[in-house]
Amino acid sequence: MSWFITRRLAGPLSELAEAATRVADGDYAARMPPSRLGSELAAVDDAFKRMAAALQHTERRCLELLADLAHELRTPIATVDSFLEGIADGVIPATPDTGRTLRDQTRRLGRLADDIDGLSWAE
Repeated sequence: MSWFITRRLAGPLSELAEAATRVADGDYAARMPPSRLGSELAAVDDAFKRMAAALQHTERRCLELLADLAHELRTPIATVDSFLEGIADGVIPATPDTGRTLRDQTRRLGRLADDIDGLSWAE
């Protein structure tokens, strides 16, 4: 009887270990099939599915955040770069307005850096 019970439990536990390893390796889409071995293992199945889905959602949000951050950084960098190039080429005069625009953009970059720092602390 114990051999039968052990054999019956070994398969689902091996599948759980395999799926957990895949999730630990970054495959957040990994799921395990339902074990159909009672309410206790069904609860483990459900908890594993919810955990993997939550990790997958978090990973997706992090990637979206990084893409948004890259976009937000490009705008002030492009502005500063174009103004500096214009000044160097003599197309844009180095006036107080030009300096103000450059300072505004560097402040914007500073705020973005502060936001990144705040996110890293929150994480």
